[in-house]
Amino acid sequence: MLILVADGMGGHSAGEVASRWLWRYHPDLLRDGGIRNAALKKAFREANRAIHKTAEKDESKTGMGTTCTALVLQNGTAISAHVGDSRLYLVRAGSIYLMTEDHSAVMEMVKAGLITLEQARHHPDKNVILRAMAATRKWK
Repeated sequence: MLILVADGMGGHSAGEVASRWLWRYHPDLLRDGGIRNAALKKAFREANRAIHKTAEKDESKTGMGTTCTALVLQNGTAISAHVGDSRLYLVRAGSIYLMTEDHSAVMEMVKAGLITLEQARHHPDKNVILRAMAATRKWK
């Protein structure tokens, strides 16, 4: 089972188009009877390239992008991939665990010790995303 949240970036041209691109790459994820980290990573990279190429070719789509959080559940195994500020949580034994880290300006400030998590919730830049599909050409 593949669960995918792709949220076109608000305020950017054609974010809804960017979020739809991810669905073009999901069938390969479950091929050959099993999911691998490499397959999920490859699908994210290919979707990122396709979104970027589309934006380069069509001026009306300049700046389009999308966040994405994907979860594959198969044979008792869970594999995830994530970029942006959508979140993935694990709920187990009455507890809730955050499994992803926001790729946002305020989270970088929190990590640097400049602001607290509470301050981040109300910071004027709380919606500034640093990483998303097509927002960067290369990922680590």
